[in-house]
Order: sequence, then C-alpha cells, then structure tokens
Amino acid sequence: MTSGKLEAYGEAFDNWLSLGIIEKIPQRETGRVHYLPHRPVIKEGSNTSIKAVFNASSHALGFPLLNECLSTGSNLIEIILKILNRFRRNYVGVTSDIGKAFLQISIREKDRDYLRFLWLRKDDLEQVEDYGHRRVVFGLTCCSYLLSATLQCHLSRVEKNLSCTSEILKTAFYVDNCVTSLDSDLEMRKFTLESQIIMSSGNFNLRGWKSNLHSVVPIGYTLPDDLVRKFKSWYHQLYLIVNIRVPRWFSISPTTESLSVHVFCDTSQKAYATCIFFRVTQGDKKVVTLVHARSRVAPVKTVTIPRLELFACLIGARLLSSVINDLKLYDVNIYCWTDSTTALC
Repeated sequence: MTSGKLEAYGEAFDNWLSLGIIEKIPQRETGRVHYLPHRPVIKEGSNTSIKAVFNASSHALGFPLLNECLSTGSNLIEIILKILNRFRRNYVGVTSDIGKAFLQISIREKDRDYLRFLWLRKDDLEQVEDYGHRRVVFGLTCCSYLLSATLQCHLSRVEKNLSCTSEILKTAFYVDNCVTSLDSDLEMRKFTLESQIIMSSGNFNLRGWKSNLHSVVPIGYTLPDDLVRKFKSWYHQLYLIVNIRVPRWFSISPTTESLSVHVFCDTSQKAYATCIFFRVTQGDKKVVTLVHARSRVAPVKTVTIPRLELFACLIGARLLSSVINDLKLYDVNIYCWTDSTTALC
C-alpha cells in the first residue's frame, strides 16, 4: 500500500474514532479477547473511496472462527419476490436506503472485546495500538439479523399519528434498502417525509430517494461508454420482442371496478412453466398485466408429459398463493388455465 493510501486508510479510522464508532483500548488487556483482521477496499470515484473490511471468518490454527461462535439469529429479511410484488402494486414506485445502517447499532460493552483490531500509531508506524468496535461490524454472521430486528423493534414503537407509514416500512426493507409503492404523488410525498421522521428518531438516515415521478426525485444514472456499447450490441438483437412491455404498475387503484387473476400452466419435453396475469377493469378500459412468470428445466431423467404438466400446475399454484397473500387479494376471481385434463383430475 502506498503512503498516500495508508494515510487515507488511517484517516478512515480517525473519522470512526471521532464519531464513536470505534474506541481506543488504553492498554492491552489479557483475558478473553478476539482480534479481527482487516484490509482496505479502494473504490475510486465513490463517496467513500477507501473503507475497512473486517474478516470474521479468519482464524488461527486450532481455534474456531468468530462467525462459528455467533448465532445467526432468525431470518427476518423480507423475501425479494414479496418486495417486488408490493413495488409493482401501486402507480408511484419509490426506493431509498439507510446510510451506514450497521454502524448505527451499538454493541453491548462486554461483547466489544471480541471485536478488537490493531492499527498503526500515528507518531510511530513501527508500533501498533488496540482498538475496539462499538457498533455492529458488517461481515459478522449475525449482522443482518441485528439490523432487521432493530428496525422492526424501532418501527413498532412509533407514535400513533405515524403508524400508517410505519406499517408500510415494516415490509418495505430488504436489509438496508427500502422499496415500496404508493397510489399518488401526494401519498409519496407524505410517505417520504414521515418515513424520514420515523427513521431519524432512531438515528437512521433514510437517503437516496428515487421514484418514477421525475417531478419529485429524478431517477437513473448516465452509463459509462463501455457499458453503452455493450447495451447497444445486446439491444440490436432484441428486435423480435421490441413491442413487448411489462409495466411496473399493475393498474390497481381505488377506482378499480373489478380485478381477476389468471394463471396459465404449460409444459414441453424440455421445460415446464407458469405465468400470472391481472385483468383490471375501470369503466370501458380493460388492462391486462403480466405479474410473474416462472420456468423450470425438465429433469434429466425422462419424465412423462402428463407428470410435467402436473409440475407446471404445482409451481403455478405456489406462485399464485404467494401473490394472493403478498397483495392480500382474498376476494378476487381466480382462473387457472391448463390444457392438461390429466393434471386437472
């Protein structure tokens, strides 16, 4: 590492020290302690050009990994499919993320001895000093659980006048990313304001707002030239499907007169698949939207077509159940389509 990068790496630790994220251990203590190895990751052009990455899966010969000694906790991370369903349900899609989410969660004082690390002294680079983490370290096997559990606990304690926004947030986070959708510009503005109030009360910074409403927040980034060339090369091969559109919004709104769900299942000797459509009626206007599609390669071992048709119906039923439960569409008409009378029996 060059002297300039070494200095920048040290400044990153100095910044953490000033923010109370880490602490200096006054003198080396004996007893049950654990030291985490670390290395810099350098990313030119980003907001944080150099950052420390700690390895909790490293260990000395004959000793266990720190991650082996930690409980992973329950899996509280929201399923991506459910997140996407809710993102596509309403007209206004909105995303954001929590800045430095893991660093906002404190570690119990008696557990900090297991999260120590060494770094060079400023006045004498031949000597090292002991430091300890006071916040959750990204890379611990339990860090995702700790963040999810902390968010759920925080969101369950908000004031009653913010409870509607809190309920949306409870199912909107995928780790530190917030993804959801609202019915209108007004609802979106209300949600962004109230969610920032809610999250800031727990010292979480909900930032990086993006939406399909350009008047609210612009979305998109300019691609580098090399990616533009790759994209154009790929795009020119798609002329056969140039007219196919899959809108994000399902066209469901408070003025929807009727909604029906249609599930199609089919198979061939090589694969079987299913897809789900919503049919929405508003006055004379009828909108059909693809919700999900799923396919599976047929087993290598020869399987009869009727059995593959049954497999297609099975994945169709599972996908339908997920969509109905995610969007709470318990009182809509559902139609399942297959040309296999054997599977229907």
